[in-house]
Amino acid sequence: MSPSTYVAPVAEMHCMTGYPPKSGASASFRGDMPLDAGPSTAEANLATRATCENPSDIKATTVAYESKIERILAHQNDPGDDTCFRMHVRWEGGTESWVPEIYIQKHCAPTLFAYWNSVEGGREGVMEDPGLWHVFRIISHKRGSSGNVRFHVAWVGSPQYSWEAEATVKDANSGLVEQYWDSQDGRRKAVRRSVRSKNYFGGETRAMDSKSKMRQMRRDQAQRRIANKRRKLEPR
Repeated sequence: MSPSTYVAPVAEMHCMTGYPPKSGASASFRGDMPLDAGPSTAEANLATRATCENPSDIKATTVAYESKIERILAHQNDPGDDTCFRMHVRWEGGTESWVPEIYIQKHCAPTLFAYWNSVEGGREGVMEDPGLWHVFRIISHKRGSSGNVRFHVAWVGSPQYSWEAEATVKDANSGLVEQYWDSQDGRRKAVRRSVRSKNYFGGETRAMDSKSKMRQMRRDQAQRRIANKRRKLEPR
């Protein structure tokens, strides 16, 4: 049985740069591990397996990808995994082909997000499991006061970002975590850098506060000296 296809009434959408993603996504994970990361248009359960292709794994030879996307015509569940989508794309010149959703997000995210906004109920409304989202990429990391590392994560098919525990992301997609740490010259160095950076900026702020106080004290002393001189010069 072929996967169902939905055709949306989408106007022509050309890829633009500098699209500002929304922030403040929240995620509630399977296994009763709630993480509150602020308000969200949709809660996300991290996929326990990563069956959607990573952007780096998608080859141009898979589909005859051509220059610029003219519009996305429709979507359907990926035949190999119904938790993923592929999109029916019309390219400039009139050629049409089915493209993995993640490929469009990598190369022209605004077009993808505009398409899902045109679909009634959005992407979540047509998902087989509305609570299961795949990680698109890891943007950055930070180390909390407890010493645990958290990742700033982008999601497939969504402009929302959220902060998630390293261990949870690793359980969902260990390969993506390894790629991220490799890009940062290794986990140990990257975590140390983030700690040093935090300490440095904290120390710098304290030093600036101290200098400001000293300058204010000197100004106050100068004003008192001027006031004393004026009082001495005043006729009695």
